[in-house]
Amino acid sequence: MMLYFLKKTFSPLKVIFVERNPDKVRPYKEDDILAVDEIKLLTNDKSGSAGRARWFIANEDVISTGNEYIHSWKVVVSSAHREGITEATNSRCSTTAVLGRSRVALKTFATEREARNFFAYCQTDFIRYTFLLTDESLSSLAVMVPDLLDYSDDNGVIDYAGDVNAQLYALFGIDSSMQRLIARTLDGNQSENNGAPQTSGAPLFIASVLLFPR
Repeated sequence: MMLYFLKKTFSPLKVIFVERNPDKVRPYKEDDILAVDEIKLLTNDKSGSAGRARWFIANEDVISTGNEYIHSWKVVVSSAHREGITEATNSRCSTTAVLGRSRVALKTFATEREARNFFAYCQTDFIRYTFLLTDESLSSLAVMVPDLLDYSDDNGVIDYAGDVNAQLYALFGIDSSMQRLIARTLDGNQSENNGAPQTSGAPLFIASVLLFPR
């Protein structure tokens, strides 16, 4: 089974939302305390190339779709610059966080452990390679990535305390020749993107942010 990609259900706000609705948001500050019906919203501050993804506070009722994911644990990627994202890895945010179109959720989970395990899964050479099997458009992102479905510690397939990459190679029958090809592909993708935007292929570092509870 291929990876179920949540972008179609968890991109509720257009990039022009903040510009058109300044009365419905306020900038988030690190020491802000949210009301019971408020959420942290990560979306662009303005439309176009000048826009930057920033945190805002808004009422939960501004979200019309994907509400069921608001309080879930999320592993997400940037929708605009998905290549080589490392600066936000393991950012700590509230589970009341919602992502605008600047970020999209690969999967959501009921527990922190499942989210952390999936994050580790996405960082393996094998899974990074499968992301590269399709082009960089969001419509095809992750469609060639195998989904193990169960990312709990007692899944019975992968021991996340061990070498996850080696276990995946064994699970999918990836021989040494193919492993070398994967390594060369990842190394080549990394070299091509040093200092330059990626023009094709999926992200080298796929899961860039984990959203944690307070």
